[in-house]
Amino acid sequence: MRLAKAVLAGVLLAGVCTAPAMAAGSSGVRGAGPIALVLTVASGERALPAGHTALLACEPLGGTHSRTHQACDRLREVYGDIARLSHREGPCTDEYSPVTATAYGTYRGNAVSYTRTWPNRCEMWRATGELFQFETGVGRPGLPG
Repeated sequence: MRLAKAVLAGVLLAGVCTAPAMAAGSSGVRGAGPIALVLTVASGERALPAGHTALLACEPLGGTHSRTHQACDRLREVYGDIARLSHREGPCTDEYSPVTATAYGTYRGNAVSYTRTWPNRCEMWRATGELFQFETGVGRPGLPG
């Protein structure tokens, strides 16, 4: 947990350092620069305490995310704008067991800050693909392997 907090602090600091560049008129997220996010998934409607945490680093690939290649591909599809990820088709139950996902860090010099709550993990996975599929020992109902 201490390592996750230290990594989160470093990534957030990097994001704060990019804020002046964004305020000065950065026009998009398609430029050059590092891609590094701290991702969390928490049970319930609050982001804390986080049940699972992963570091996702792209270009070069690294971090603690268990599906780095696929997660980075999904992130690149939307140029770092996680809210733009497209929903995948597939069945999910109507079970209400909410989960909250967060992402903080940088995408090519632009700060990323994302939080969203879904009614269950299946809905989260359908919405975000592999981005938040780093929890070990958790199945992915309704999604192809």
